[in-house]
Amino acid sequence: NKFIAKSDYWNMNIKDSIASVQIFNFPDLTYYKTLITKSYLSISQLAFSDINQYLAGALGSDGDKIWNTSDWGLFRNFNQGEDQYSFKFSKDNNFLITGGGLIYNVKIWNLISGNLIYTYPECNIPKMIDVSPDEKYIALAHATSGIIVYNAKWNPISVTDNPVQITNPIIFPNPTNGNANIQFNLLKPEIANIQIYDSLSNLVSSVNNGLLQQGMQNIPWNASLVASGVYFARISAAGQVSTIQIIVNK
Repeated sequence: NKFIAKSDYWNMNIKDSIASVQIFNFPDLTYYKTLITKSYLSISQLAFSDINQYLAGALGSDGDKIWNTSDWGLFRNFNQGEDQYSFKFSKDNNFLITGGGLIYNVKIWNLISGNLIYTYPECNIPKMIDVSPDEKYIALAHATSGIIVYNAKWNPISVTDNPVQITNPIIFPNPTNGNANIQFNLLKPEIANIQIYDSLSNLVSSVNNGLLQQGMQNIPWNASLVASGVYFARISAAGQVSTIQIIVNK
């Protein structure tokens, strides 16, 4: 069977505030089942897992509930008693990333065992969570802090704790015969070191070595001072390195 999940909320007056999670058949949209009905229930998100094995809901102080779609029984209940805002399944359905809580933590849970795998540092309210296609990174969207990207900690000893800081590095125009712009995004203020190397790994120029503020960076490099050839811009910040190739053609 194919189903659609929806949340209902009605408020005759404050004392009668009620919300529910309901299942409907698809495509005829006939009512099938109500999973939960409760007073003062806040429902921030509902979503099926990628292969429709589970339905999850971020239900405010009632936690993150996961129902098994084979029988619609309650499978897991994480973070009960804390305000929950968002979640995301891993591609293999083995993990759930949750966002919210009393101090707005982001956590990874093992769906099979029910164990907490990892807790990321305190952050602002995570309104949206996503996982990169290769499952190496977890992105969080915040109302005030923008986007933060973390290494995915499916295994607590698999990667370092440092979040990714350098994103979207490019050089334009490329090829160039004069000035070029080195552009990248910093997810928080960092001391960034930008150096240009030739194809033999010789240092040609040091473009920047100092504090840069959070956000999109646009650093100029005067390529007219070097001979035609292939060069590499090396960007390092917070222990992370990105390298971009640039061709100088005069």
